[in-house]
Amino acid sequence: MTDAWDAFRRTVRKLGDPAPKQPKTPKLPPATGTPTLARKASSIFHSPSSIFPVISNTPQRLAGCHPSVPSKTFKQLGLGQLSPQAVIDLHGLREAQAWLELHAFLAAMHGAEAGNTPIRVVLVIHGKGHGHGAAKDMGVIKSQLAAQLAQSPHVLAFHTAQPHDGGMGATYVLLKQK
Repeated sequence: MTDAWDAFRRTVRKLGDPAPKQPKTPKLPPATGTPTLARKASSIFHSPSSIFPVISNTPQRLAGCHPSVPSKTFKQLGLGQLSPQAVIDLHGLREAQAWLELHAFLAAMHGAEAGNTPIRVVLVIHGKGHGHGAAKDMGVIKSQLAAQLAQSPHVLAFHTAQPHDGGMGATYVLLKQK
């Protein structure tokens, strides 16, 4: 498992480092509306039993929680009391590439360990952006992140990060344990 973790760490760039140049990808049609429930997506990454309600999808707060998660745990996640053990930065990625990177990261972190401790919480840095969402006040990644996380078979809950971890430009994600 150490070799896999080391290989993954070499692919993650440090905060503040410039994003690598990405090949041009075809422009996707803009998202419509704000989801109240995550839609079922392809079976490559998702299973119908993993979809859970999105509580909030606004510029100020992204939040969603599987019914099996205790309310105390969800509250701790939102307050930043469960420290992230790994980080992914989606800045500079086009939409399709961001979702591929996100789902690969979540799959790699599901069941992974940091030292002898299973990775339970990760931080997704997505930025604030503008031009998308119901009021055109969110970036394309942020506006659809809640639906992507709610559909992931590896995610139990997510919540907008505290200011010291990126605030409205980042999201804590609570992972399922193997």
